[in-house]
Amino acid sequence: MFPNRRLVVALVVLFFVTTGHGAETSIPLKVAYSTIAAGHSVLWVTKEAGLFHENGLDVELLFIQSSSLLATALLAGTLPIATMGGVAAVEGNLRGADLVLLGSLKKTPSLTFLVTSKEITRPDQLKGKKLGVSRIGSSSDSILRMALRKLGLNPERDVTILQVGSSPLRTAALRSGNIDGTILNISMVWTTSCVCLTLLRKGSRRF
Repeated sequence: MFPNRRLVVALVVLFFVTTGHGAETSIPLKVAYSTIAAGHSVLWVTKEAGLFHENGLDVELLFIQSSSLLATALLAGTLPIATMGGVAAVEGNLRGADLVLLGSLKKTPSLTFLVTSKEITRPDQLKGKKLGVSRIGSSSDSILRMALRKLGLNPERDVTILQVGSSPLRTAALRSGNIDGTILNISMVWTTSCVCLTLLRKGSRRF
């Protein structure tokens, strides 16, 4: 955890050093994150530990659901910096945007678990089902489509993909039966294990 804290502070400080600001005065800064997950807790740990303040930053943390929305906010100049899934940034840049990826808090992808309702035990049973993502064009959407293709399914024809919201909202929708499956990170898989959800694929190597 401590190396990740130092990385967050270093990246934020680097941003202001390269834009002409110093660390001698307290600089107000809005930093956004795109999902409620253990991996993003490093921002709150860094803030609560006072490390931002020690480096001359008065950080306000903002939750903006979905990396695609965050990418839009960054491009509009509403936010200067954020932690988010890299898919939205990369896809935006491929379409002509100029977002800069400063670093990563993880060595491996986080959304690597496709979980379903307990009635679904085989990939072919996903045909005709409703699957949830945070938002169309987000990391969860892109990874879900990739996983479905690897499972031999067509995301456009074989399933219905719905915008549901963040991982906790998708988990709640899965429990209530409003969707039949979704992509989750490991921390959310732990919370859903008690309701007998089915793990179809695990780990980026299988995708």
